[in-house]
Amino acid sequence: MKISYQIEFLEEWHIGEGGNNSQITCKDCSGYPIIPGDLIKEILKKKIVRLDRKAAARIFQNYTESEQKLVTSTLSINSNIKKYINETIASTTYCSIKKVEREDKSIQEVEFVNRETLYGAIFFKNIDEYDTALIEKVLCDICEIGRFDSRCKVTIIEDKQ
Repeated sequence: MKISYQIEFLEEWHIGEGGNNSQITCKDCSGYPIIPGDLIKEILKKKIVRLDRKAAARIFQNYTESEQKLVTSTLSINSNIKKYINETIASTTYCSIKKVEREDKSIQEVEFVNRETLYGAIFFKNIDEYDTALIEKVLCDICEIGRFDSRCKVTIIEDKQ
């Protein structure tokens, strides 16, 4: 089974390479911004544990790689949009550098991505209807993401098969 979804950022955002102190935004090999699937899985797990510990145990049990019940794909820009960007503008126009104040009051330059919509999917097996509905609800309840809690809107995309 699969849940396809999109995350539309309502403001600039930053998800760094290698943790909360990273200055560079995660990107694919072509230089386009991405969100690692493991980050979405971590967010889902925290939210589902708060709502229903038994469901969380069923969904996120420590299985081996081949036995995992739930796998999240990396979120990326739609391939048609990438093609348009390649033909018209450079992918680097998606990002800008801003100065932000750190906890220790020092100033750090951080790369932000302009408002953008990214697409991803959650693949799962052996998950019942209740747990599937819970995953969809929690996914759509995500309204902030990234190092600076950038506002976003998550929408489930109906697969046309």
